[in-house]
Amino acid sequence: MGGGSWPRWSRDGDEVFYLGPDNQLMAASVDQASTDLGVATPRALFQLRARRDRGYPYDVSADGQRVLVNIVGDAVGEAVVDTRR
Repeated sequence: MGGGSWPRWSRDGDEVFYLGPDNQLMAASVDQASTDLGVATPRALFQLRARRDRGYPYDVSADGQRVLVNIVGDAVGEAVVDTRR
């Protein structure tokens, strides 16, 4: 799996998001009914150019469908990525 950093649980606890070592935002479903920590194979969502110097570089919406990213760059603007599957 390669490890990762900056984990975030979805609000309902059904999914965990994290930043992979190659700056890919990853997501893995979690089986809460399992007595073990049943985690599905992680899937890459998209590449991040996130800032890591001011708290968490990203956050996930309550429904787990959108990600807000504090990006590195010179341009001023907004970017919203829809992660609906």
